[in-house]
Amino acid sequence: MRILLAAVPLVLFPYGPCDLKKLEPAPWCEKCDKVREKAEIKEGRCAVEGCDTKLKKIELCVRALFVCACGGDGCCRVEQEKPGKCRCGVPLADKSDRARVLWVCEGCEAKHPVKDEVKHDAEKHKDPAVKNTLKKTCEKSGRGVHFGK
Repeated sequence: MRILLAAVPLVLFPYGPCDLKKLEPAPWCEKCDKVREKAEIKEGRCAVEGCDTKLKKIELCVRALFVCACGGDGCCRVEQEKPGKCRCGVPLADKSDRARVLWVCEGCEAKHPVKDEVKHDAEKHKDPAVKNTLKKTCEKSGRGVHFGK
């Protein structure tokens, strides 16, 4: 029985972490903790009422996914990275998603979307065996459309 239970996660979740295949730059407001669109930016600052924080440049992981939108019960199951039509002729629905790329310290697990602003845990880094290596990772890695193979 233990072997069967240990194998279940492998069957249910056959994909690995996000491969960060497509990245794009984006303006990010640290105070609001949100990526800002053009209409929300004024002279390089967050234009949301009550904010006015200088925006920082971060990277977003962009995953395109188009799925069958026919609504037919078991009609067809089409998932692909480009627009098109499903087998029944209905245009595929865009389920694309964007997620922040985070810099994560492999030693203390501190993270931040701006590489130079990762705040390390000094207590954990007192141990010489703890690495101080930063690694890029997708904020939604392994969830939704953000997975690797």
